[in-house]
Amino acid sequence: MKIISKHKDYFDYLQYDHRFGIDEKLVLDRRKHDFFKYEDFKTEKGYPDHTYTFAICGDLIKLRQGENGLYIKDLSKEHFWFKPTTPCDKTDANHRLREPILMQIGNGYKNDWTTGAHLGSFGFPKWIPAEEMFIKISNFLGWLVDNPPLPDTQTNDGKIKGHGFDLKRSFRPTMKK
Repeated sequence: MKIISKHKDYFDYLQYDHRFGIDEKLVLDRRKHDFFKYEDFKTEKGYPDHTYTFAICGDLIKLRQGENGLYIKDLSKEHFWFKPTTPCDKTDANHRLREPILMQIGNGYKNDWTTGAHLGSFGFPKWIPAEEMFIKISNFLGWLVDNPPLPDTQTNDGKIKGHGFDLKRSFRPTMKK
């Protein structure tokens, strides 16, 4: 995997490791995204009481701000905090949006995912080793190469009919008599 970015995350050094190497077909380009760090959310009173939801290559991980820092939140039991060895829930947001790392701030009722989260600042090196994260992202980028986006070949008239409008009567001004 080749990583193009001016920002460095905790797993970036592995592209130069002799075990993994640089594959020119698998490119993680982070130049087009803003890069959010955990420190960016700090206010004068400390860190706000947020829930940070991450979708990393199909795995859904929720982090909750507590008194002593961030904790992984178990999605099956809302009141129970667990160790990171417990498996996480799955999501299809990464495949739909075609991004390996997505972040959502807040309760997660909306579908407002942002890209470009700095995983090292959110404490992910404690929970997911760099090698495992590198392999997950490489596998996801391989999936993107194998499954290119489908071209939109639908005509404008087909889109209008697909949304239930009539071509003759819809989108026409009423004529004055």
